[in-house]
Amino acid sequence: MSKPVFYLKRAYLFMRKSFDERLKQHDLTTSQFEVMGHLYPSHLMDQQELQQRNGITSATLTGILDKLEERGLLSRIPSNLDGRSKQVQLTHEGQTLFSQLIHLVHDFEDVMLKGFSAAERALLADWLQRITVNLGDSGPA
Repeated sequence: MSKPVFYLKRAYLFMRKSFDERLKQHDLTTSQFEVMGHLYPSHLMDQQELQQRNGITSATLTGILDKLEERGLLSRIPSNLDGRSKQVQLTHEGQTLFSQLIHLVHDFEDVMLKGFSAAERALLADWLQRITVNLGDSGPA
């Protein structure tokens, strides 16, 4: 395996594990937090679009949504355009919790990028975004 691919995968694994540990005290996983982030502050989104933005299977998204809905953090409603489709939005409780956890992302980023200058952070973000585009991502971050 080439070094960039190896280090990128390793960085992702450590990043995911470390962020999951931070979210654990709030009884959330990184996947649940990411879904909530797409819906914050008050976005109503088609479940299929949410699945595509998170790059996960329908079954995986359903499991995530079920757990968040059980906690009262989001609600699902039938789509106005297609009754077979569902739209998802954060409840007031979900918006409140997510807004309280935003600082976790900033604190985590500071730990993860310790020793990086502002220019290096910007360059890293640009490189990672270009990698995702090269691999076929055309959606918003």
